[in-house]
Amino acid sequence: MTELAQRRRRHSSVGLLLGDQGSKISASLAADLASGRLGSTLYLGDQGCRTGGGRSTDGGGKRMDRGSTNGRVKSLSDAKVRTSTVTDTKLMVVGMAGVGKSALVVRFLTNRFIWEYDPTLEATYKHAANIDDEPAVLEILDTAGQDETIQREGSVRWADGYVLVYAINDRSSFESVSAIKQYLDDVKKTNVQCVLVANKSDLLHERRVETSEGEALAQDMACAFYETSASDGGSDITELFHELHRDIKRRKMVENKGRRRSSAQQVRSVFNRVLNKIGNTS
Repeated sequence: MTELAQRRRRHSSVGLLLGDQGSKISASLAADLASGRLGSTLYLGDQGCRTGGGRSTDGGGKRMDRGSTNGRVKSLSDAKVRTSTVTDTKLMVVGMAGVGKSALVVRFLTNRFIWEYDPTLEATYKHAANIDDEPAVLEILDTAGQDETIQREGSVRWADGYVLVYAINDRSSFESVSAIKQYLDDVKKTNVQCVLVANKSDLLHERRVETSEGEALAQDMACAFYETSASDGGSDITELFHELHRDIKRRKMVENKGRRRSSAQQVRSVFNRVLNKIGNTS
């Protein structure tokens, strides 16, 4: 196993669980993310504690096991982020290396900006939030910068929706978006739910992609468009994740309604056949 593969394998166990007060998490989080020191650490925003070795304790000292599958954190019932009415949404952040995917995710989760981070780090974060007065849990997969990461079909199938990111000062990152979107559509065999994000709007003096170009591409893909800066922050970063959650929720409701209608039609069809058979034999 190469050194790079070993680093990826080690970093893939990172997990983060944040409540609505996630912005108050330890100030060392950004530095830990930047250096890759998290290892198998699990952060619990509600308890505000951190331990290594894959185990954590709550405020009352009760130990809680951390389980993981392919680098993803399993649900922790003791953390009390789930109720019967909580809506779970799985999001995948994709784009070329260096466009600021990790910076966007960390800004959303902690309202902080990281200057440096390990580009090989891939992790899934869980964020408990209240969206439109309803509880929700957003599970966000922050993909590593390497191209082969996007080729992992299992991760693509896992996600409900996608945040497609490019940098306004990197023309090639913008031109790659269409191919990435087509790949996601092919794997999911549908027109996937997504938002298009033009990052690094603070670097206007280095702009290589006009806002109108991003808007036109988003229109072609039938998705929302946001031009923002993970460095400067702003409410639009929170809004883009929440809006994608809303779109996914609406789509699931339509699909579930269609399945219920189809099931009802099948029941009626079977019932009618039984009645006709009884009528013919009488």
